[in-house]
Amino acid sequence: MNSLFIIFLILPYCILLLAFTVGVVLSQRKKQPSHSEAFISVIIAARNEEENIEEVINSILAQDYPSSNFEIIVVDDHSDDATIIRIPRSPLVRIVVLPNGSFGKKAALKAGVETALFPYIAATDADCIASPFWLKTLAGTIKQKHPALIVGPVSLPFSNSFLETFQHWEFRALQMVTFGSAALKYPTLCNGANLCFSKDEYNRVNLKEEETPSGDDIFLLHHLLKEKKAVEFCLSKEMLITSKPETAFYAMLQQKIRWASKSKHITNPATLALGGITFITNLIAVAVIPYTIVNPERYISISLIWGPKIIAEAILVFVPGKKVYGAYPKTASFILSALLMPFYATFVALASLFLKFTWKKRTQS
Repeated sequence: MNSLFIIFLILPYCILLLAFTVGVVLSQRKKQPSHSEAFISVIIAARNEEENIEEVINSILAQDYPSSNFEIIVVDDHSDDATIIRIPRSPLVRIVVLPNGSFGKKAALKAGVETALFPYIAATDADCIASPFWLKTLAGTIKQKHPALIVGPVSLPFSNSFLETFQHWEFRALQMVTFGSAALKYPTLCNGANLCFSKDEYNRVNLKEEETPSGDDIFLLHHLLKEKKAVEFCLSKEMLITSKPETAFYAMLQQKIRWASKSKHITNPATLALGGITFITNLIAVAVIPYTIVNPERYISISLIWGPKIIAEAILVFVPGKKVYGAYPKTASFILSALLMPFYATFVALASLFLKFTWKKRTQS
């Protein structure tokens, strides 16, 4: 395999990551949204979240924000545990139960929006914790920009568990791609754990409920971009939502297959291009291993592919974002994660096209 040809194959991926790094660095120099007040309905879709539901609601009830300016709507998606019982009782909290025949996060979000009293909706997940200034900072962005959608940062904590650090590095890279691509004026991704949107605009969006159970976040983003609506990406520590990593490998794999399953329904050109370049790069990194085993004299092929790839990924996750997302795990865990990622990512991408996944005790295709 010609060395120049190998470099040509890996070059687009490395250039993209470096461009995203620059984009994130430049976006952090912008003036951060000020604090203000607006009327916001917080919606939390929950299914079998008895271990998490109290914590997320308490983090919102403890917001440094006037209680008259927000409400919390918990939409229960047919939980068969103690989720409803453990929801903290407060005049600010309302519970909506999905009727029989209606299920999934998209349906839960829709049901919450239908009952919301206020014109802006802040959506987060039941396994998250909100910064004390989350609503106040969202309100500042609403008052300044009047956007159809606000995309906020999400952090994944880590411990000494390699599974958690692996998820942290993957998630941190996705966050850098999210805000880096937006800074370059080609938004591609967002995360449903930290979104705020106009209720009126949401009601005009097709979230493709019949096609896929996933994608309540990215289809909303892509629809609004297509309609040339204002979308604000706010990389602010005060707007940070902290989510929780999966504690078992199988659960992590099922989660990622669920996320990737929506890719076949994506039509946004920038997102398709990014996904294609990433998949091809990971596939090449995997394929070069047996190629080199069969042709030992071509061992340089591995270094030409894996070396630039890992360096570009390291720059992406280490250079920007620390003041928002906090400390890093040990560097050794990043190197090990980077070595495993092409195999893992390639499997997830292919599995999402052909396999059913199980999530919250439901099997879906």
